[in-house]
Amino acid sequence: MSNNIAARSWLLAVLIIVLAAPSHAAPNLDFGSGTFHLDGQGYVTRWLVAGPDYKPYDVGRTEPGDTPEQKIEGWPVELPDSVALNAPGPFGKPWRYLSTRDDPFMEFGDWVAKPSAARMYAAVDLEASSDIEVKAKVWIGSWANIWLNGIDMGSHHGRPVTLRLHLRKGRNQFVALLRNSGQRGIHLRIGLQLPGQAGRVRVLLPGPPEVTDDLVRAESWMREIRMAGRDRLVSKGPPAFPVQVILGKQRKRPIDWQPAHAQFTLPSRDYTLRDELQVRERIRAFIEARKVLIIVVEMRVRDQILSRGIEIPPDYPIVLPDPTRSPEVHRLEYLTRMLERRPYNETALFDTYFVEGIIRRKRGEPPVHDEFRLEAALQRVDQRMDCADFDLAFALRFCRLGAGTDEDRRRIRESALKFRYWKDDPGADVMVFHGENHPLLFHSDELIAGNIWPDDVFTNTGKKGREHATLGLQRSLAYLDKLESEGYEEFLSTTYTPVTTGALMNLVDFSDDPDISRRAARQVDKIYRMLAEHSFDGVMMGPQGRTSRRMLYPQVSPAQSLISYATPRAVEAFDSWVIFVASSPSYRPPAGLDELMASPIRKQYRETYCLINLNKTSEYMLSSVEISASAKDPSFTQQLVAGGRGYQWYRSLVPGGPGYQQHAWHAALARDCHVFTTHPGSSSDRGDGTPGFWTGNSTFARQTQNGHTLLQIFSIPEDHPIQFTHAHWPSKVFDAEKIRGHWAFGRKNKGYIALWCSTKPILRSEVVINRELRAWGNKMAWVCICSGESESGDFDAFIRSCERLAPKFDPKALTLRLKGQDKLNWHDGGKGTSK
Repeated sequence: MSNNIAARSWLLAVLIIVLAAPSHAAPNLDFGSGTFHLDGQGYVTRWLVAGPDYKPYDVGRTEPGDTPEQKIEGWPVELPDSVALNAPGPFGKPWRYLSTRDDPFMEFGDWVAKPSAARMYAAVDLEASSDIEVKAKVWIGSWANIWLNGIDMGSHHGRPVTLRLHLRKGRNQFVALLRNSGQRGIHLRIGLQLPGQAGRVRVLLPGPPEVTDDLVRAESWMREIRMAGRDRLVSKGPPAFPVQVILGKQRKRPIDWQPAHAQFTLPSRDYTLRDELQVRERIRAFIEARKVLIIVVEMRVRDQILSRGIEIPPDYPIVLPDPTRSPEVHRLEYLTRMLERRPYNETALFDTYFVEGIIRRKRGEPPVHDEFRLEAALQRVDQRMDCADFDLAFALRFCRLGAGTDEDRRRIRESALKFRYWKDDPGADVMVFHGENHPLLFHSDELIAGNIWPDDVFTNTGKKGREHATLGLQRSLAYLDKLESEGYEEFLSTTYTPVTTGALMNLVDFSDDPDISRRAARQVDKIYRMLAEHSFDGVMMGPQGRTSRRMLYPQVSPAQSLISYATPRAVEAFDSWVIFVASSPSYRPPAGLDELMASPIRKQYRETYCLINLNKTSEYMLSSVEISASAKDPSFTQQLVAGGRGYQWYRSLVPGGPGYQQHAWHAALARDCHVFTTHPGSSSDRGDGTPGFWTGNSTFARQTQNGHTLLQIFSIPEDHPIQFTHAHWPSKVFDAEKIRGHWAFGRKNKGYIALWCSTKPILRSEVVINRELRAWGNKMAWVCICSGESESGDFDAFIRSCERLAPKFDPKALTLRLKGQDKLNWHDGGKGTSK
């Protein structure tokens, strides 16, 4: 499944400005002149860009994780005639300003409906104090042709290269032409690093000095914006240029930040809204849907728009269980609220039509035909876009349940007959067939469609429906065999588990094979029990085989909707995939989920080749994934070959190797108070890569959990562009908090948490405010200790007990020890031991 594009697309459009620079960094702005400094690691963080420009281009499908080693044919490679801010540029688009801020890369990402190629230019002027030769490192995430002062520096691809730049005294123009292709997404990236040159080289933007002076003034104001409480944006002074504040993703009625004011008050979250703001309905929608509120501050400067994005987590109501309300009544009321709260999934125009029709059918209401919405719902299926298999799964359930009108079902049949059900069927498109949820959806779609229209000819293949049903049945059986013998790759995923559940539920209800239905139902039961076991304070959270940025807010995740439909003891959340369980004629979630959610649990179990640790009490929950294999372990290679795993799974199993979307550990003291660490795949939360800033790990750690203690070691390659790790630390959510030296301590309710890092961490803010503890370096260790009042006494006593453990980390030997307690050695296969 692709990333939630709409939930993150605003990040591609805005220029994020961080609140604080790294403590070791040089000043990033030279206020009062039109120049910028290199950052603390010597990176250029301001660019002019022109483009992007697109064309259809199919390089042929590759294995997951592979990058085609070929240039984009048919595009000329040429130096632009001129480079200047706002001046006409290549592709008929003007040169515009782009600040990467805290990210050392100039990045661009976009999703495409057809296999395509994209290109764009990036340029900057380097001002040298004298004639010098600089050893520069250029980080490239695509094809790049590079010029310095018009001299061709060659063509490079997909890896860091070291170039000797001969800079003359004064201005030197660096220009790069970036090109790449993609099946469903295109990413362009470049980073220019001049280590040790902060005092000798400055960054200037090509263009009139008065324009760059204004940009510097604008940035100095924008970077100082901060939150005051939860309802005010505050700056150091009035803005020098027109500013608008946009609430949410809608651009209707943006609110002016008057130049006479240095403070802007947001509408309060209890509906006491100021009439003059005229945003009642927009704020109400976010509050009622309990979604993240995104605030974008935009400043227009010399035909350029600078933007700052800030993310405010929603306030979640306390869910009090009603012991008199039966599960059946709760679930029917849940569907009623789901229908009333539409749109309950902000990105799912394709599925709301089918979900609403299914709910009406279940409630005995007459169908409502809407041709426009039906066409929108089937658009991705007809165009065979990414996740078209998802859309078709909703449509086929809609048909089998007898929802909608005859015209609805006629139109769905038309789409189903011409669909491509597997990668060996005719066709070239951007659909993804690998992963865990996609194969099962394609197989179940094929089985169900073949059963609905057994005598019809499916036009893409020329086969009849019953032939497709036979293929879908065989493939579904093979997939169930794998799930039963090996477990889940995308275990406990807040985003992807509901998708897999939907595919299984279509087999439960519509396979027309009693054995498959029973086996699929057992898998759904297993998923529900796993979700309940990993629920704390009414919210499902924990380590995940594959995750997305939604895991920052597990209270409103798609997986939370599954558990909140099943029991009123869970925080209520809504997502379209829950309809696959809610509309089943026969399946009901297993009994005992309430007890699993509330009961203390300490256990270990395996999913695929991962050992999952869970320690849950009434005061805290700590859970993690332990990987004991290594790249040098021959048994690991044998298991890998025997299991037939794909490239992404291989990457997930090697501590020290590149990771993907795996979420390694999670600690929680409350539904809105949770902690974890990662080595990010992007240096900024505005980045669009996978793994991302909060999603997954760019380099996988060695870690082990012993009860309430987790030990973790990172060994990041020296040539990796991201030389830091960080923790999600919700600073303002704790009831009490102390950050001193290498330690951070937090208390929420009766639960305690301690986080130690071998490198002194610093509290930072970017998009999410006061929620990041960052530690710079490439060899480092983290320790997490959870406890509570019943185990450790008061909070101060807990702090003293943690400090007495005196963690010690040896970065050369890669060993981590706690005094008289646990130890972790990078080279011992990942097994923590107790003394």
